[in-house]
Amino acid sequence: MKFVKWIGIPLVMIVIIALIAYKVGTAYVSDQVAKQVYDSLEENGELHSIMDEVKRNPKLEELLSEVETVDDSTLPFSTKEEATKVLMKRFTVDEILNIQSRVSDGISIEDEEELVRTFEEKLTEEELLALKVIALKEYQK
Repeated sequence: MKFVKWIGIPLVMIVIIALIAYKVGTAYVSDQVAKQVYDSLEENGELHSIMDEVKRNPKLEELLSEVETVDDSTLPFSTKEEATKVLMKRFTVDEILNIQSRVSDGISIEDEEELVRTFEEKLTEEELLALKVIALKEYQK
């Protein structure tokens, strides 16, 4: 019985600490990634061009109007942290870095279509819609 106390209690405490670290770490990472992307876009002057592109592109306008009517409670996730967890499960680190490097250098229509296909292969329709809702919320901030 003493053996169980000496091993069990520390083991339970380690598991609890690991779970807390995971929750806090995921939130921190998603906030840092979003901040880094935003700062990078703002620093390069690309933020305004992206906003102008959204306003000029009828496909994006249609997408935004579709997303605005969605009930958040029906989505598989609704926060950046939850989205980060899903993306980290579905994509490898190399895939994420590859996507980031391709997008940061500017993106052609062919690359955009390939990225859309990649996301459609890896994510469900509901997950894609949830990502669109989160992106719209971030865009509106």
